[in-house]
Amino acid sequence: SATKAEKPSTLFTKISDVDRTPPAELIEGMIYQHTLASITGPSYGGKSFFAIDMGLSVATGVSFHGRTTSQRPVADVIAEGQAGFMGRIDAWCAVHEQNIEDIPLFLSNQPISMRDDGWVAATKQELRTYGKVGLVFIDTLNRNFGGGNENSPEHMGEFINGCDELMRDLDCTVIPIHHTGKDHSAGARGHSS
Repeated sequence: SATKAEKPSTLFTKISDVDRTPPAELIEGMIYQHTLASITGPSYGGKSFFAIDMGLSVATGVSFHGRTTSQRPVADVIAEGQAGFMGRIDAWCAVHEQNIEDIPLFLSNQPISMRDDGWVAATKQELRTYGKVGLVFIDTLNRNFGGGNENSPEHMGEFINGCDELMRDLDCTVIPIHHTGKDHSAGARGHSS
């Protein structure tokens, strides 16, 4: 489902012309703008709780466990666990004394196939309307994989390309949430890319 990227007018930049400004920190010393990261762990290991805490901290500008945050809108493509999601958000707001009406956190209404150019383009278009989005969570990789095979280098490459496109075009950080395999010590499930 991936299409060929347009060739830029130049392929190289002289080293003295490269922008060497360090990336902005979204969460001090932990998460930087314009990166692709992941939250990976076993089922029921607290991955989504961690992401909610992180996302709400950035969306509100509240410190994240003692680390300063750069306030930005946040999007969460939630495709599993929606039933308990709002309860978790309400609890976070109560603890941090935040009004849910004031929080620029945007939740998807359905899974988004990150391997499909049309879905990725529609996602970018809508996210642009929310301001300069800082974080986009893809929860979970599997549920937003568009029916592909996680073990396929081609399919995983398409997924990563979709995430890269969001990161590049929105200048945001994209964080897929992913499961480890049956052997948790072996790392993330699926293809190693």
